[in-house]
Amino acid sequence: MSIQQDHTDGHGWWMLGRIYMQQHKHRRSYDAFQQAIYRDPNNAVFWCCIGALYFVMNQHRDALHAYIRAIRLNPCLFEGWYNLGVLYEACDQPQDALDAYRKANELDGSFDVEDRLKRVRQALQGNPQVNLSQSAPILPDPGKQPPKPTRQPTPLPDLMIHQTTPGR
Repeated sequence: MSIQQDHTDGHGWWMLGRIYMQQHKHRRSYDAFQQAIYRDPNNAVFWCCIGALYFVMNQHRDALHAYIRAIRLNPCLFEGWYNLGVLYEACDQPQDALDAYRKANELDGSFDVEDRLKRVRQALQGNPQVNLSQSAPILPDPGKQPPKPTRQPTPLPDLMIHQTTPGR
């Protein structure tokens, strides 16, 4: 396992965190994701994964901070925007959810976000049959392959958390 081969590489810890998350071993998953982030704090995928874990554990404020961090590090990370939309939806913030889903849809048109957009639009129009607290599932596995290390911090613009249109 890469954890034993290279203690400075976060990828093994990231993979271990994903495995523990799938097994619903949240504490171990958290510890592994923390180790990955400690080794590569500028890796957006690591932050998105721990955000998904926080969401599953109903730690919405921590999930928000992790998703925002992921988006600041990689504004083109589809999963960060999509999961941010799910989080806003679960917290009954339909306008913010709509903005996040729109950005996700811009980034990856191959993933069907239209259902989420339609649902949130209906909620904003006052449809009483739409219950946003029953949100979509998060995407716990951002990145199809292990993310590349990002050793050099990249200066990124500030991102407002409660902006009408989130920036990337």
